[in-house]
Amino acid sequence: MRWLVLVVLLSLPMLAALPPPRLLNIPFQGTVARVDSDGGNLLAIAFADRNLLGLYFADAGSYVEIPVDSPVVKTVFPKGKAVALLSPGDRLAVIDVASKKATYVSLETTATTIAADLENVYVAYARAGKIDKLSADGLQPVETISSTIASGPDYVSVHGGVVWTVSPTLNTVSFHGKDSGNIVVDGAVNKILAVKDGAWLVLTDDTVVKVSGTSIVYKTTLPRATFVTSVTALDDKLVYSSVSRRVVGVVDQTGYREVSMPSFSPSSVAAGSDRRIWFLDTASNSVGYTFDSDSPKILDWSIKRLEDGSAEVRARVSDPEGDLASVLLVALEYGGVFPLGPVSTPMNSVQGVYVGTYRPSGGVTRAELYVNATDAAGNQASQKIGEVDYRASNTSPVITTQTGPAPQIGGGALTSLAAELLLLVPLMLVATFLVVNRRRKRKPRKKK
Repeated sequence: MRWLVLVVLLSLPMLAALPPPRLLNIPFQGTVARVDSDGGNLLAIAFADRNLLGLYFADAGSYVEIPVDSPVVKTVFPKGKAVALLSPGDRLAVIDVASKKATYVSLETTATTIAADLENVYVAYARAGKIDKLSADGLQPVETISSTIASGPDYVSVHGGVVWTVSPTLNTVSFHGKDSGNIVVDGAVNKILAVKDGAWLVLTDDTVVKVSGTSIVYKTTLPRATFVTSVTALDDKLVYSSVSRRVVGVVDQTGYREVSMPSFSPSSVAAGSDRRIWFLDTASNSVGYTFDSDSPKILDWSIKRLEDGSAEVRARVSDPEGDLASVLLVALEYGGVFPLGPVSTPMNSVQGVYVGTYRPSGGVTRAELYVNATDAAGNQASQKIGEVDYRASNTSPVITTQTGPAPQIGGGALTSLAAELLLLVPLMLVATFLVVNRRRKRKPRKKK
């Protein structure tokens, strides 16, 4: 049994993960089609079957609906306004966020998509091969950019006045600003996302490429069959969702990290303040969120035997964002070879060190000790720090302290491990019964 526990622990995945998702209870009706954000606390909710734009104010927890002439395709936020492209793409609805009133601007023809930066709105016309740059104040024409553009909502993106586009061949990307140029990639571009120092490209084969100017500066590959459905920018990072794998992830130039959502279908993502990532769950027709937040780190630890046979645990814990919420001492207890289950005790901070005491339950012969840390975003880290063996004595147990950089696993994984060990109990009882019963059948009869 001890060998089995070790194997399970060492086989746990070591990839970084985002914190668990949470759903909001926003009182809307209709089928949600898309979410967009101003990068702060304002979330725009578009509906496939209702002529309105929903606005959710995250800081106040309030929700309002603005009637518009037709369903919203996409919403952007220049200078405190919400500008929505309306279906079928021939009108813009300009909504003053303060007054909640909408005005309309007619377009010269059907637009493919829209984009925005802080100063301007960009309206793309794939058939005409151009992008109209409009002022944010009055949506007056500022400039027309000629560019061959693929027809689709995810082939134009803007940041800081630099417009990035994907050509109809899907393997060529162009940028237009103070400088301009083209870059050819090995594959078909599915989505493009402009950021401060370049653009992220998502290819149809799940490859993610970052380009800057005419150079490829980073490349990684997402897990097979990710089939990215939506992207957004969080600072200079790429945020993506995948309905096929039911994940939301973040890519930067160190790699990617994800949160698995087995019960959700995240079809659209948007980025808010405080590293919040909004997502649309089409399975429940709800809006949820997670965070781009790093897990706490468990750095140093020690175990001290007390006079009554209990064990005092000390650990130094840090959190990159400084929002540590709780630290627990978790013990996986055993009675002989049988797992008795996990027990947890809060640890208190004493001069920057977390201290907790483990007192064994009745019938415990051995306990594996872990420190579990959780931050405000829900990230967890768990570190095995050692074992306490009571088989020889209840008051003088043998203590073994974990040394070296042992794997730190998520708290969810630790709970799952404990549950799996408990499931082994009935199996072991059945196996023991079968062995004993077989021996009885084989017992030779005495001769008369």
